[in-house]
Amino acid sequence: MKKVLLIAFSYKKNTIGSVRLNGLAKYLPEYGWEPTILTVKREEDHNPHQRIIETEFQDLLEKWKKTFKFKENQPIKSQLSEGKLRKKTNTVDFFLKLWSDIFAYPDQEKNWYKPALKAGKKLLKNEHFDAIISSSKPVTSHLIANDLKKEFGVPFIADMRDLWTQNHFYSFSRVRKFFDARLEKKILNNADAIITVSEPLKGKLAINFPKKDIYVVTNGFDPDKTSLEVEPENKFGITFTGTIYPERNDTETLFKALNELVKEGKIDTDDFEINFYGKHMKDMIGDCVQEYNLGSVVNINSLIPRKKAIQKQCSSQLLLLFDWTECEEKGIYTGKIFEYLAAQRPILAVGPCKDVVSQLLMETRAGVHLSTKDEIKDQIGNYYQEYKANGKIEYRGLAGEIEKYSQKGMAEKFANVLETISLQ
Repeated sequence: MKKVLLIAFSYKKNTIGSVRLNGLAKYLPEYGWEPTILTVKREEDHNPHQRIIETEFQDLLEKWKKTFKFKENQPIKSQLSEGKLRKKTNTVDFFLKLWSDIFAYPDQEKNWYKPALKAGKKLLKNEHFDAIISSSKPVTSHLIANDLKKEFGVPFIADMRDLWTQNHFYSFSRVRKFFDARLEKKILNNADAIITVSEPLKGKLAINFPKKDIYVVTNGFDPDKTSLEVEPENKFGITFTGTIYPERNDTETLFKALNELVKEGKIDTDDFEINFYGKHMKDMIGDCVQEYNLGSVVNINSLIPRKKAIQKQCSSQLLLLFDWTECEEKGIYTGKIFEYLAAQRPILAVGPCKDVVSQLLMETRAGVHLSTKDEIKDQIGNYYQEYKANGKIEYRGLAGEIEKYSQKGMAEKFANVLETISLQ
């Protein structure tokens, strides 16, 4: 079996990036690649079946908090706003941005570079590795892989889960972008291949790196954690689990549509409910629920354990997904879509832009993407009629197409790229 070093700062952190990396490490051995994970020391338990090399790491921001005696468990901005600068939020924002521009270059995780590089060198001096995968963010992972390649000649893949200077949310100054772009060009031109998560993001990368081999490998769901053997609930229930981003998700259009459906008598409130589970959910949607008189059908719940969330998903008639409101984000999948695919219940995605999510739902027939109030009304109305006629909503997902979005399929695509670069 060939060996690959996976440089993954976020490996044990509870993020969509860690889900991708954990799935990669889990399923790569099935395709002939044994991973060793180089990551940050955290308190989470080890997977006894994986080889994990942990290093020390001191967070840059936490270090500055200690130096200037800020509270460690509270954001610096809020602490400054509580003091003499509370009426000068623009000043606070300016200095925090200036700090980030200068001291957090190339990213806030820069302090991981030295301990991780040291651990990587020790590993490669004593063992043979056929390839390296570095995954960002943080981009510091790519700097480590690049230096290991230069010293040991091991080819590496730059896994760009998020873009670097082409990221839609890039917020640094023009001066900082100049230095970022120069570093990005140096590192990624030395990579043997670049992988990203969607075709639109590949198109962006191809503009800056027209001669590089760029591949698309989407995130995925774990096929070992697919739908539980449970029947859908008796009520016509819609379930949302996760996080709502007020500036990036449109919840109001959905509530307008539901309000009209109830007013017009097209849905009976006695057998309909919509359940929300997540952090600060009341703050996110409470006012909107009241404004549209939906308190009798909308249940707002706090965050629940992942296992229970999966149970709720699997027993729901429909799963609700809020897609991004900015069309510039059309190449970015919401991580929730893959979790919902595993639940094997129809997905109702709401968002104004047709994007990679709408394309995925069309290909897999796992659900529908709705952009307007009228589209939402018509589709929920049709689903409700199906529920009244049959007692449930039929799941029409195409198993073969959905399997392409599993972590096993993701690992197979990575393995194919690994084979290509290891033979060059």
